[in-house]
Amino acid sequence: APFYDYKTTFRFSLVVAIRLDAVEEISNKFNKAHPRYHPLTETAIFQLRRFMPAQETEFAIVTEDDIKEAFVALGPIIKERIVPFLDQTQDIPAVAEAMNLAEVLKVLPGTASKSAIAMAWLTKHPDFDKIAARHQESISGYPQVQESVSCLLGLQSEVQDALTSHRLRNL
Repeated sequence: APFYDYKTTFRFSLVVAIRLDAVEEISNKFNKAHPRYHPLTETAIFQLRRFMPAQETEFAIVTEDDIKEAFVALGPIIKERIVPFLDQTQDIPAVAEAMNLAEVLKVLPGTASKSAIAMAWLTKHPDFDKIAARHQESISGYPQVQESVSCLLGLQSEVQDALTSHRLRNL
């Protein structure tokens, strides 16, 4: 049988994902997915365009040479921008700052919202209520996610009440 080359074009980009266990332990308490998938959740996902502003961040691959060209283009970006970024975002405050918690992502709204709310709470963000409200609004069309976020916010409130009560008792 003859071999046919359909000249299929594959398109790809990269994302940089960060997982902070402290954040995901909180977020995953309200994750409806099977617990075996919880270790796979990410706290923050950063698009390649963050590291390549004003540059094309989607690569079209048709030939083997296209693959080589894409890796040649990405090599310096990874070395000079992504690796230093990852070196600088090793803890909760640094990742929270990089996340821009007030921004509501349009992809994976539930996952991103739960992580953003948990992160804002852990960092005692001064705009926590506004951040939580904005993320709640973004998931209005996702009843299961709304339930998870409501539980997360309820837990935050319960923990805050318990801490306040504990502090008052120890005065």
